[in-house]
Amino acid sequence: MGMNAGKMDLRISIEREAASAVNAFGTATQTFAEVHSCWAQLVTRNTQDALAGEVEAVAFRIRYVAGLQSSDRVRFDGKTYEVQEIAPWARGGILELRCTRMGAVS
Repeated sequence: MGMNAGKMDLRISIEREAASAVNAFGTATQTFAEVHSCWAQLVTRNTQDALAGEVEAVAFRIRYVAGLQSSDRVRFDGKTYEVQEIAPWARGGILELRCTRMGAVS
């Protein structure tokens, strides 16, 4: 049995690197494009001190989406989170995206 859809009350965007280029200053730049947008449940959120920088760890539960990659990133509430792990949740048809955000000082 799946999860109650009413708990998925936050809108997230999943992005993937679309291009990489070098700007006029010789610095590599990345461009990301949305590959999926969906409703999600924020299930955990904590902040840790990681050698002088704050790291915010979050987990989002979403309905199953084929083709997601650990190199993807999640945009939520104006912030960008790097996907660290994509894990099937105990109940079928649900994925848990475990993500981090560096420099998470509030």
